Amino acid sequence: LPVLALTSPAPGCGKSTVLEVLEGLVFRVFASSNVTAAVLYRLIDKYSPMTFLLDEADGYLDDNQALRNVVNAGHKKGRSCATWRTNMDTNDPQLFSVWCPKAIAKLKEYDPAIASRSIMVPMQRRPENERSKFKRIPRKTYFDDVRDIRRKLLKCASDINLDGPFNIPEMPNDRVMDNWEPLIGIADNAGGEWPQLARKAMIALETKKARDALDLNEQLLIDIRDIFERLGNDRIASRDLAEKLNELEEKPWREMRRGNGVNPNWLARHLKPFGIRSHTLRFDNAKAQKGYLLSDFEKVFIRYIPSVQSVADENCNNAVQRFETFQQPHCNVLNRPESRMDSDLQRCNVLAPPTKEKKENEDDLDDFVEYVI
Repeated sequence: LPVLALTSPAPGCGKSTVLEVLEGLVFRVFASSNVTAAVLYRLIDKYSPMTFLLDEADGYLDDNQALRNVVNAGHKKGRSCATWRTNMDTNDPQLFSVWCPKAIAKLKEYDPAIASRSIMVPMQRRPENERSKFKRIPRKTYFDDVRDIRRKLLKCASDINLDGPFNIPEMPNDRVMDNWEPLIGIADNAGGEWPQLARKAMIALETKKARDALDLNEQLLIDIRDIFERLGNDRIASRDLAEKLNELEEKPWREMRRGNGVNPNWLARHLKPFGIRSHTLRFDNAKAQKGYLLSDFEKVFIRYIPSVQSVADENCNNAVQRFETFQQPHCNVLNRPESRMDSDLQRCNVLAPPTKEKKENEDDLDDFVEYVI
């Protein structure tokens, strides 16, 4: 169950507004701008199923390892993904479930462990000369008006089938596929254009996250691969490789060693963890010198820097084509009025034909929610 992780480069980009919209739409919501690990796992265990919205998380999430552990442990159901604590009344060990949907809004970068369990949604501030076509809806009015939408979501949740099988684009990281599987399933159940839109969103968001999450050594391997491709050779001298890296603009290599750039010794230290060592080689009948062979890097390239964009794009297109010819959506709530929730929903007038005035109000609300999100 992935976390919805909202982020932005500066305040005022709409993260809190998204959480406010979600607060009116999600199931049994708990929202907070500050929470401790002890409170979070007790609330989840007591009130589950529920949804937790954490706003302004910069001030209490980054420096709180216990709270981050609780968020991370809630990624999957099961005893291994719960939290053991001491019952204060009996002093006996007690297992607390920490599994529930969560949305987090913060400015700074996310902890890598949380980021890997999240759908990362970067947000940008609206330009000053661009006026919103929607008027701000008072908070009380908004919660009253979305009541019908909540009832429809409840019916959809009762009818939806997430047993699959779903054609999910292959990604280099299995956790990415775990995160997106329930979302792809919901989109496939919805039908229409949603299956294709969900897969395109997966490719766009996960490709950006993979690029942003590269550490120094992974970036080093990518640049070495590109240098080999440009040279078209199967070997390169250590000194020449260091010089080529230092020539790259907007890369960190020239800033290494206190601004002196990388050298052969620095390269040897950083390539050693990958099992790559230099050899004594000859270049164009010149004097033998230390260098690297492309063959030593090939398996490392495949393991650590797969071509995320090209592989993902190809598999996304294949998955969408397979879905279009595979089967109809597993369910369509508009064509299946019978469900275990029908008696409750009829009392809520969800299934009754809407009046013209009510239909116009619903269209306005749908446009507002879609615009904000």
